[in-house]
Amino acid sequence: MKRNFLITGVLLLATLLATGCVVGGGDLPDTSWRLISYLGDDGQTVRAAAGGTISFSGDGTLQGSAGCNSYAAEYRAGQGQIVISQPIATEMYCMDESVMEEERRFLFLITQAAGYSLDGDILIFYQGDGREILAFGRMI
Repeated sequence: MKRNFLITGVLLLATLLATGCVVGGGDLPDTSWRLISYLGDDGQTVRAAAGGTISFSGDGTLQGSAGCNSYAAEYRAGQGQIVISQPIATEMYCMDESVMEEERRFLFLITQAAGYSLDGDILIFYQGDGREILAFGRMI
């Protein structure tokens, strides 16, 4: 059992290194961001209004506010690539339906991110086809 766990761990690490992703890696650890815009259901860029945030830790976890609810997930990042697990979120109801809709879309889109770019105080997430899906501004 211990040997199987060790072999699985070594294979996982090798896979992450081979794909250029490291747990909690890249230039994202210990940074926090506020959502500026996102890709709407209709394919148009929407200016964010609900106050979504995302904060990256060095241990491969992230957390933030999606508008009404807090969420957390795991991530791997490096060399411009990112993978974010399905977030776990609280389930409070917000009276403003537009905030709930933005929150739903935000939590969906972070799981669709395949790449990212960091240019000063702007963080952009991209889908696998290179389309921009989320834009963030650095929080100080």
